[in-house]
Amino acid sequence: MKLTVIGSGSSGNCYLLKSSSGEVLILECGEKFSKVKEALNFDLSGVVGALSSHQHLDHCLEINTFQKNGIKVYSNKSVVEKFGGAKSNLICIEPNKQFNVGSFSVIPFLVRHDPIIDTFGFLINHIESGKIVFLTDLVYSKYSFNGIANWIIEANYCENLVNSSDGFLPSRVINSHLSVQNCIKLLQANDLTQTNNICLIHLSDKNSHAKDFKRKVTEATNKLVHIAEPNLTIDFDKTPF
Repeated sequence: MKLTVIGSGSSGNCYLLKSSSGEVLILECGEKFSKVKEALNFDLSGVVGALSSHQHLDHCLEINTFQKNGIKVYSNKSVVEKFGGAKSNLICIEPNKQFNVGSFSVIPFLVRHDPIIDTFGFLINHIESGKIVFLTDLVYSKYSFNGIANWIIEANYCENLVNSSDGFLPSRVINSHLSVQNCIKLLQANDLTQTNNICLIHLSDKNSHAKDFKRKVTEATNKLVHIAEPNLTIDFDKTPF
């Protein structure tokens, strides 16, 4: 399994999971569709579907373009109501109910982000990758997991940096995103014995420091940590060898 980052952050989010058979599951629809096509060498035949966590545009801006190109997008009721239609390729999914997208098994679950917007995290399973947790745009998740091989998780800001910021509203950041400190606490609350990769996503432009975040999470977990940036591709397998 390969994880490829198309975009990560407030300007747009999109990630690809590609199996050795060529099946592709897209996570988030917030980047230009042209970039997705380019990353796939303009071959969409392997795309089995896309997941969208919530209705903020940096996660779903291109949903209509995805649909027009025949890609089924799976998301929650608020996204379906905002972008869907009677003949759309937008499919409403319910929290804690498992479904399949090609060879990928997916369980969506609710996390706390914006108090008036439903936001999903996803537990994804595939024979090649093992269990993957995808968590973005959250301040809290009540769930813990066992046997996770790979994490894709938000580390949006550093508490020290955002508290001293006089730019982007600190209260908005603190009340809707996951700090690197709380990212570490969340990871440590889970069983990491089978974890191979932790990919940190959605870092703030103003309130984060990528190298420092990578160091902090590596020291706290003793796992291989990556910082999501455009065009990054990493092995996302069940075992490290």
